[in-house]
Amino acid sequence: MDKGEAIDSAVSKLAGVRLNLSENPWRGVLWNPATKTMIVKHKKLAMNLLLYLAGQDPMPIQYDIVGEYRRVLGDEKARRRRH
Repeated sequence: MDKGEAIDSAVSKLAGVRLNLSENPWRGVLWNPATKTMIVKHKKLAMNLLLYLAGQDPMPIQYDIVGEYRRVLGDEKARRRRH
């Protein structure tokens, strides 16, 4: 994916993103804590969470990150905050 950004700027933004799969927001999206296995069916949500956490717009721009995050987790009150 190319968002027209210099590689050093993009790497700098991504360096601050927490990537521990057993923690939120990845638990339930990319990691199943019960079986201790990867979940591979939520690729679009995972990509957009990564963009969001790096301070970037989702792709496509109208992608509903919060709505999809809630749907995947089965929790209508779940929200994701930027760190």
